[in-house]
Amino acid sequence: MGNDRANLDSAIRHLYEVFGKYRSDTEPSFCKHCVTDEEDLRLRSKPLRELTADDLARYAWKAISTWGTVEQFKYLLPRLFETVTTSKFRCDTEVLFKKPRLAGVDGWPEAEKAVLNTYCDALWHYALAHHPLTGTLPSFPSIDDCLCSIGQIVDDLSPLLAAWDSIRSTAATFHLIEFASENASSLREIRQLSNAFWKERPTQMQQVVDWFFSHEFALPFDIATQTTTAWELRDDLTKAIQRRLAP
Repeated sequence: MGNDRANLDSAIRHLYEVFGKYRSDTEPSFCKHCVTDEEDLRLRSKPLRELTADDLARYAWKAISTWGTVEQFKYLLPRLFETVTTSKFRCDTEVLFKKPRLAGVDGWPEAEKAVLNTYCDALWHYALAHHPLTGTLPSFPSIDDCLCSIGQIVDDLSPLLAAWDSIRSTAATFHLIEFASENASSLREIRQLSNAFWKERPTQMQQVVDWFFSHEFALPFDIATQTTTAWELRDDLTKAIQRRLAP
């Protein structure tokens, strides 16, 4: 677990290094119907590393769409993605994690894209190693929120899902039980995940769905009948997943 935190801290340091060449916008740039002068000034009131989750939360909602330039977002990116791992953010993490796409991440320099993906990988391994997440990653209510957030950035989720397979720890297993329970109804009825933010990343959602149904712990879906209740299905899934911990 210590290595997981060290890897995440290292990835965050690299974010600061790679994006350190950017500076805050010298002139305010925002929709005056959506953002106030006071809110914009708050972003400029402190050095980057002193900005808090409260300072950044409003910007995280409005960045790129109605507030600031791509350069300003890149300037703030390291602090945004650091703070979301240490504090309770008043913003859905999926909203923050989709901002690089809104900022044209596909056209960013390779070093910037690479360090962002390294950060996502480190965040995922750190999340898998800790259950529940509330005390460790308070901005992520569940592993489902963490995976969906990362899926807003990472195009190929297969390495992350493979990691979930390979880590047979109690924490990773409990995360899988909660993930299955949270998504059981949607998976059964429409073969989709319940988090609405997946709709913006259908290819990545399909990767997760295909991965889930390719495993033995999905067997309860095959044997469920129309009379099987949602509670019974979740209970059967829990028992099937718990068997992964057996020696």
